[in-house]
Amino acid sequence: MASRQSLDEAIGVAHSYRWRFPTVRVMQATNGWYAIVAGPERIPNPRAYKEALVRTGEIPGDTIITRGQGYVAEVWKPSTYKPLIQAKYDGSKQVNLRSGELVLTVSTLASGKESGRFPVLSGSANGRLAFTARLEESSNEVPNAEVTVVRLDPTSAEPQVVFSSFWGGAHCCTVTKIATKVGTEWRVVQGKTIDGDSGYTFDDIDGDGAAELLSIDQTFFYTFAPYAGSWAPESISKLSGDRLIDVTAHPAFRAYMRQELYRIEYLASREPYL
Repeated sequence: MASRQSLDEAIGVAHSYRWRFPTVRVMQATNGWYAIVAGPERIPNPRAYKEALVRTGEIPGDTIITRGQGYVAEVWKPSTYKPLIQAKYDGSKQVNLRSGELVLTVSTLASGKESGRFPVLSGSANGRLAFTARLEESSNEVPNAEVTVVRLDPTSAEPQVVFSSFWGGAHCCTVTKIATKVGTEWRVVQGKTIDGDSGYTFDDIDGDGAAELLSIDQTFFYTFAPYAGSWAPESISKLSGDRLIDVTAHPAFRAYMRQELYRIEYLASREPYL
């Protein structure tokens, strides 16, 4: 779909295709360049297949369909990192989960100011209440929530519990709280209020065995253009004890952010009218 002489640039371009091609990766070609490829796929009619994707704007017009004979090595592929547990709550039936010593329950409480209800997560250990996380900002007639169990702090005895809910509305917003065990005590940490309905995503970028929390840098909205024309790069946070630390500019993540810049520049070049 594209080729670059710089590996970081090639990885950035490859990131821009992950939504469409889970098999996207970077291959080194016989001429030393790095090719952004997807597949292998069974394609009965390669010409029709390519024309359909080009017509919808999903791939560039100069994409080449090949059997891969010009590639000598795979040099990058997307992370396969997955949280330990993920569960959704649709506001109808109480959700019950277990993670290590914790029994987790998601339910709702009535909002005191409105007619809606907001999601509540409780965690119990050895028959005792360890913590409660309330997302009162997300009050709806039909509340929603997501629970993710993921290791965010490599020094903690237990993985963390990320509790989030989308409160709806134009350009808004997902609220998040994180339950983490510090020493012998469970504490609840306030996460960012993130534009959109996806909230945090997770990946172990620095390879320390614990995931970073990925979101968007919302300071880019409205700063250089109206909201609909704004591009927001990723922001990286790390949990340490009961503190969320912005590590976007840390040297350990410099290569990742450089690749993110190349991703945005490539997408902008594909849609210059924006």
